[in-house]
Amino acid sequence: MRRLSSPVIAIQRWKARWVVALGLTVVATAVNFPLQEITFGRAPLLTYFPMLTLVAFLAGALPGLAALVVTALLVAYFWVAPQNSLAVGGIADAVLLGSYLVSGLVVVAAASVARRAILGLEQTSARLDAAHVASGMVEWEWDLATNKVALSGTAGSVFGTSWTGLDGALRLAHPEDRERLETEIAEGLKGGQYRLISRMIRPDTQETRWLETIGVVHQDSSGRATHVTGTATDVTEKQRL
Repeated sequence: MRRLSSPVIAIQRWKARWVVALGLTVVATAVNFPLQEITFGRAPLLTYFPMLTLVAFLAGALPGLAALVVTALLVAYFWVAPQNSLAVGGIADAVLLGSYLVSGLVVVAAASVARRAILGLEQTSARLDAAHVASGMVEWEWDLATNKVALSGTAGSVFGTSWTGLDGALRLAHPEDRERLETEIAEGLKGGQYRLISRMIRPDTQETRWLETIGVVHQDSSGRATHVTGTATDVTEKQRL
């Protein structure tokens, strides 16, 4: 369960946000010129709704609103009669532009709400990782069908490395504990959960550390074990007391 930073997190500085808004607006407009030749000017808004969604999602509400206003002016100037003028010649065109502004506001609002939600999740995730690092804890999930193990972002600080399969975890185990671990894990899979206290040797420092590993076995509708989720916590200091 490695946490990956979303594009939203990467685009937070205000300059970057406005560059993204400008770039996407330019691209959408550049595509719109040949597109309107193909459609005989019947779809002047076709490229702009996806662009507004991306701008508001990646850059935020204010750049999204700016892109909405700019593109409304572009549509009025290039693709609404009389062309090459900001004047609107007919009721139908006025309705088109008005509908675009209203619909665009909805799109920008929805996308910016999604942006804030993702930012909130990422910030919560970062705080959670910080708490896990402080407590020496790693979250993990083991897919029994593929034998793949997914680790939280704190794995490197706790284990000194990371891995993608159960064999990677067993390689870290102290040689005197490895056979016992394999037996207790096999028994735990049958019993539905397990709690292990064992030693590991950190590959980066060669230091022996104690781990408490708790696993919960999940089953499908037929009662077959499918995956295991759990935590591994460095309890070296407790073991030394």
